[in-house]
Amino acid sequence: MSTLSARTIPLPRFVPRLLALPALLLLGYLVRTTAPSPGKVA
Repeated sequence: MSTLSARTIPLPRFVPRLLALPALLLLGYLVRTTAPSPGKVA
């Protein structure tokens, strides 16, 4: 159990940082495509 916790504890520290950039890019892309932009409407 101690070895398992030792392996799983460091993961949540850098995994969100790796997923943060792609997540923000994907979120921004979805917002641009779904939200009605003035350029497309006009």
